[in-house]
Amino acid sequence: MPNFVFKFCGENGSAKTMQNCYEYTFNSAGMQIRRYQRNAKNPAPLAQIELKPSKFERRNIKLDFHINRKEGLITFYVDDKKIGTYPDQLEKSIGEYIIFSNRARQNQITIKNLTVKDLNNGGALRFYETSKKIVSDTFLDSDGNIRSGEIFKISRAENKKRIMLMKGKFNASPLSVPDHRISLLSFTQKDNSPHFPESNFVATLLQNGQLKLSNLELIDGYLEAVHPILGNCKIDIKALLSLSKQANQKSSGRQ
Repeated sequence: MPNFVFKFCGENGSAKTMQNCYEYTFNSAGMQIRRYQRNAKNPAPLAQIELKPSKFERRNIKLDFHINRKEGLITFYVDDKKIGTYPDQLEKSIGEYIIFSNRARQNQITIKNLTVKDLNNGGALRFYETSKKIVSDTFLDSDGNIRSGEIFKISRAENKKRIMLMKGKFNASPLSVPDHRISLLSFTQKDNSPHFPESNFVATLLQNGQLKLSNLELIDGYLEAVHPILGNCKIDIKALLSLSKQANQKSSGRQ
């Protein structure tokens, strides 16, 4: 019977020290995900999953964790099936250590394949690699899933939040996504899109992200400019972290 534990996003490589990290356990009672904090006596339970060893016909399983530290969300997959997304309301973990522990001394456990795709940016590298191959608008959600389709509307909702509407190839109705669930967003330029001037400025936003702009004007606290895909746009300067000039480069079709 397995009794397997591993900790991830740890501050150090010790299995015994009290530290900020996540802990996954798999034993006769099922699976559990807990969150440890350095100054707390007991870990906080995030998920109790009723998947016991007897439910698996094979003697090997595939585990996949998507950790969104910024949003405080952890999404868990078993054998490529999504089990659930669980909130973590505690202080953000910042460690990068992974610690394995087999507590079933009489049963050997073999890890055949271990892949760490990204510890700090929620799948950004995988998103950029995938979005280059997809001829449509693409976004990475806070669960680490990449979705594509045609974004036809971004509108304001309550509390100054925004809702994005996307037509998906396999969806009967438009997909409605609140902005806090979007980690990265990529627009595709259509062949018949109007031609806009090459960008020679880069605006870095306070909440992460960058915009390539040209024809800048500062009017009444707003930056009016031209985006190579979206066209004319107006940006509140309070949303900007910095503005820098760059040499003209040929547009890649994605901004």
